[in-house]
This record gives sequence, structure tokens and C-alpha cells, in this order.
Amino acid sequence: MNSVEMRDPLSNNTLCLKAVFSLSFKVYYNSSLGYVKRADVFLPHLNESSFQSPNCSLANSLTIHLKWAWYSNDDEASFVFTAVNDTYILSGVEAKFYKSPEIFPDILVSNKTGMELDFSNNSLNHIIGRKGYSYKCRSVEDITVNRNKLVIEVSQLQFQAFLFESNSFSHKARSCPADDAGSRLIPITVGCVLAGFIVMLVVSYIVVTRPEKKPRGYEAL
Repeated sequence: MNSVEMRDPLSNNTLCLKAVFSLSFKVYYNSSLGYVKRADVFLPHLNESSFQSPNCSLANSLTIHLKWAWYSNDDEASFVFTAVNDTYILSGVEAKFYKSPEIFPDILVSNKTGMELDFSNNSLNHIIGRKGYSYKCRSVEDITVNRNKLVIEVSQLQFQAFLFESNSFSHKARSCPADDAGSRLIPITVGCVLAGFIVMLVVSYIVVTRPEKKPRGYEAL
């Protein structure tokens, strides 16, 4: 789990963005053997979790830049969040991964392709939150940055940006569709189980209380 904060030093250190999350990247790359392979790159625990951004409390766009190292090689990713009226979205992602053979076995390396894998998309529309509310998602969400090239997997997420009523997450929260579906499924399942149990009780009662039929025209011996 990682946590990130962005504050405005020019406005009494006002909170502009706060996030708690687990993050990994599904990276697809060309191997030297001539076919596409996939590597899972996990975001380690980050020591730097608080950022100062002058005038971020007045901005309509916020960018979080994360940088980490595996096998002494730097990887990095930037996430752009944009305010749209009374909502905010994840609108852009850029990511760079060093072509480390420990993470990308058999990766194709040449003067033409260089030593980094670069990805970007500035027309995303994910993590749709409402200003003044936090966005919560316990489920795993996949964010496709570039189809068949880079997918971000985020889970255990709580996020809020642009408008804070206190110095932490708002108690008002919006859940992701996956969590909403799971919360609806539980009472439906319980209801089905209870309905089945009631039917079994009714059938058992009818069987037990049904009067025994005596044969006609014969005497019991």
C-alpha cells in the first residue's frame, strides 16, 4: 500500500490531493524471440509521499509523479487528474520502464528501440469522482493506457482531489461500480438462500401433517 498527498504551500498548506492505493503495471513488450510477452511491474513502497505544489488549490489540473527503482534502474509514472465542473477524472498517464532483463526477460534491445519502454495517453476518462467526495474502490480496477501495451491495475483505492472540507478524506464517499455490484449481490444471495429455506420448511410441514390414507373395502389385518 502507498499513500500520496499534494498540498499548496501558498495557501496555508491546503490539501489538494490525497490517495491511498496498491498499484501494478501489466507491461507488454516484444521479445528477442519474435513474440509478445507480458511483465508485471509492482509499485514498491515509496518513501516520498508528500508533495508541495504552489497554487494547486486554484488549479483545474493536478499531476502526481511517482518514481521508483528495481535492480538499481529507475522507473517512473505520471498521473494527471482534471476537474470537470463538479467532478474530477484521471485524464492522462505517462510511464517509463527501464529494460531490465530481470523484469523483462528476453526483451528486444537495439539502438533503434533504446533502453526504455515509453507509454502515454492523455485522453483517458477513469476514476470519475465528485468534488467534495472521496472515491473508494476495494475491488481491482484495470485502466487501459495503451491497448495490448500497458494496463494499470489498481486496488484498495481511496482518492480525493481539488476540494477538501477537512485535512483528510471526506466522510462522503462514492464507490466504484465493481464494489457497488458486490454490495448488491450479497443481499440477493442471502435472500435466495432464505427463500429456499422457507420453501423447504413449507414442504416438510405439508409432508408431516398430511393425513394417512386408509384402504377402502378391506380391513386391516
